[in-house]
Amino acid sequence: GEYDDSSDKNDPAMIIEEDIEVDYSHQILHDTPHGGDTVDGDDTEGEEDELDTYTTDLLSAAEEFRAKAIRHAEKRGWCHQKARMAQKENDRNRNKNTKKKKKGKSQKVAKYQAKIELHTHSMIAANKMAARLYFRHYNKDPTNLSRIDLHGLFVKEAIDCVRKRLDECEAARIASITIITGSGNRSVDGVPKIRP
Repeated sequence: GEYDDSSDKNDPAMIIEEDIEVDYSHQILHDTPHGGDTVDGDDTEGEEDELDTYTTDLLSAAEEFRAKAIRHAEKRGWCHQKARMAQKENDRNRNKNTKKKKKGKSQKVAKYQAKIELHTHSMIAANKMAARLYFRHYNKDPTNLSRIDLHGLFVKEAIDCVRKRLDECEAARIASITIITGSGNRSVDGVPKIRP
């Protein structure tokens, strides 16, 4: 049968958190030797660091953003499932009416696809903010280029941070660097994804 739009208000896939409109997607934390943050290559030294506005400790805030990212990933999965179901229903209804031969999306499908994009954006934004907070928590001294701690970071986030730090070390003529990867306590089966 047809989907009932009124059920969306109780559908986990359609419940959007209020704070996802805040756009963190363009911000990647990278501490410069001067103590400022490089955001997409722009040195924000001298500007108030938004991370300093958190009343909770950085680690707790990072974990909260990771949790938000997970919730958006789960809701996105719900939306994918709902969109597929709605598309199948739309195709069945179209086949019943031979006059309508063109394929297309129903308003229901379009609505779920819009939610998928929103959850994807929000998941990426939350993960990037979590990465910034984790990095700041574990790397409290931005002037120490010879040490970098990757705890809390996903593999891609860690690789990006290491590449930038190696570039800085080369520019500063620093011959060696200590890279702390962790022992994989939070990884699946306790196996670290990043190894020395």
